[in-house]
Amino acid sequence: MTEEEIRKKADNKVIEYAKGVSPKEWHQMAMDWNYDSSKIFLEWLVDNQQTEKATILMIYWMSSPKHGFPYQKKIEKNYSSGFYTNEMISFNPKDDDGLDWTQEYPKLDSSQIPSIMLKSIEGEEIKSADNYIEGIPESLFNEIEDLYEEYDI
Repeated sequence: MTEEEIRKKADNKVIEYAKGVSPKEWHQMAMDWNYDSSKIFLEWLVDNQQTEKATILMIYWMSSPKHGFPYQKKIEKNYSSGFYTNEMISFNPKDDDGLDWTQEYPKLDSSQIPSIMLKSIEGEEIKSADNYIEGIPESLFNEIEDLYEEYDI
């Protein structure tokens, strides 16, 4: 099995897991996700109308809008058009546990950011899950690690 095939299998395991849990857990996964790793799960969330607005807003800011990440325009379009309707979770891009994401990227031209992306969302405050590694539940993370080790990659 090639590394690409293993990565695809690992991505599929994460998506299958996500399909069986709530949008609240999706938020926790995205909160602790390694944004330098595979983007398949994040893209799945962006394409999923059931994803919480707070989760999408958090993904937007954690992905660094100054870098023009691949799904930035899709998030802006979907978010601005009301594609995401679930609004039970809170997120404030100007105060994410003390971090102001809107000031985190000094070279960001804020005039390029739709104003709606700067507004906070009120709702339930969600904390990071204790048993996650890089946004993946520990048992699933270990299963994926075993897959890579099985093929010595």
